[in-house]
This record gives sequence, C-alpha cells and structure tokens, in this order.
Amino acid sequence: MYRSLISTTRRPASGPLRVRLETEAFEGVCDNLSEAGVFFTSPERLRVRVELEGPDGTLRVLSGHLVRVWCLGPSPCNPS
Repeated sequence: MYRSLISTTRRPASGPLRVRLETEAFEGVCDNLSEAGVFFTSPERLRVRVELEGPDGTLRVLSGHLVRVWCLGPSPCNPS
C-alpha cells in the first residue's frame, strides 16, 4: 500500500518504522553547532518515504515530507 502522508489530522500510531530519504540534498540555516550535533532550519521540504509495520506484521508505505526531528532520551545524539 502506498499513500500520501499529506493530512492535517494526526492519528495515534506506534510500532517499528523506517524512514527513507527521497531528497538527496537541501539547504538551510544553522542556528547552533556542538559536539552533539547541529540545530538548523530549512524552508525546503525534505521528501521521505515512511514504512510502518502494523501489529499484524503488515507493512504500510507512506510518502510525505519530514516536519521535525529530535533526539529524545539517552542516545548517541543526546547523551545523558
């Protein structure tokens, strides 16, 4: 199944996912830089394809653009 992510309605979802970048390169403006990473904004849309695995193991593939990425909790990009 291949559907568009373009929607103003948010629905609860959970489970494994994989994000594939369809945009090869884009430009933005750096806000700050540290050893942990870079914070930047961009007026460009980063096109992605998201593969979501449902509870029954079925795979849904959706197309859209990345809105926001944060590293949350202890991880290599956000050490505790």
